[in-house]
Amino acid sequence: MARPVSDVSSIREFSSGLEKPAGLAAAPDGGLFVSHIEHGDGVISRITPDGTTSLFAKTGGRPAGLALNRQGSLFAADVERRVVLRISADGGVEDFVTDANGAAFRAPQDLAFGPLGNFFLTDPIRRPPPDPSISPVYRITAEGEAFLFADEIAYPNGIAFSPDGREIYVAEMRSNRLLGFPVLSDGSAGQPRMLHRFSGSGGPAGMAVDSEGTVIVAVQEARALAFISQDAVLLDRWDMPDCIPTYPVFGGEQGRTVFVADSSAGSIISFEHGAVGAKLF
Repeated sequence: MARPVSDVSSIREFSSGLEKPAGLAAAPDGGLFVSHIEHGDGVISRITPDGTTSLFAKTGGRPAGLALNRQGSLFAADVERRVVLRISADGGVEDFVTDANGAAFRAPQDLAFGPLGNFFLTDPIRRPPPDPSISPVYRITAEGEAFLFADEIAYPNGIAFSPDGREIYVAEMRSNRLLGFPVLSDGSAGQPRMLHRFSGSGGPAGMAVDSEGTVIVAVQEARALAFISQDAVLLDRWDMPDCIPTYPVFGGEQGRTVFVADSSAGSIISFEHGAVGAKLF
């Protein structure tokens, strides 16, 4: 399984002066899209490969996770508006899916595209501890129909696919676990397995997966990045006490650069990895 090409000292600042950056999506030209979850207008910015930032879209809510599909369409999970949005190339915003068979979403958080045009959405219920926030993950078709994929998850947050698309990883934030759910042929979930339980304060949030199956997890409360193999081995852990990492993403010219939003510093940091990011579905 691939590891970073160096250690935590190799982290560099890619962009700064951002207001509460959260979700990231890698643009085809090597730049990024970034959501600003605490901005009053629900801003999504566009950052060019040289680090120049400009306004891309306004959702009018609180956008969190972002994802691009293979066709280049950008989607956003909006926590405040409780919808998944589709955003056109010129920044136009439209509701793509608003509920699951009539059941309203509570707080859409992160999304990941899988095979057959489906994408999967985490929807944690936002209540204060000690409520466990038992919540679902949904499967959403290319036509915008939402179905329950998995339930009884203690605050599902980040979500990502294995390189072959046969397993989906979910960060169970309240129990400090990284879970893997097999995706069955009918689109339903198989029996989950635990890839890792995070010690201490934990708080696994967003994640990115490389082409060799290494899962890079942003562990928010512990202020760390964890590198975990498909075989459930902790390959490395980078402690970053001055950083609150959110959603890692692979990008850059060669596809080996990992970008991470640091919500505490209002910046995007980056480092080089030993394998390219997993392909888009």
